Amino acid sequence: MIKGIKQFSGYCGCDKCNQKGLWLGRMTFPEIENFTSRTDKSFRDQENAEHHQVVSPFVALLIDMVRWFPVDYMHQTGD
Repeated sequence: MIKGIKQFSGYCGCDKCNQKGLWLGRMTFPEIENFTSRTDKSFRDQENAEHHQVVSPFVALLIDMVRWFPVDYMHQTGD
């Protein structure tokens, strides 16, 4: 919520990639090839507008908005 983005369970909710996701009784991100990873620049430029809800106050800091925020332990992708 502090990043101003959709939660993991919504379309375009993945913190690490730009995949839209697929609803199969629950949100899944099944595409494991041919997806684009989020970068700090793409996050700050809000290239995937569906992922963002508001502009986070953290964008004023010199931190990597993708890599420096941990994924919650229940939804990690293994990296």
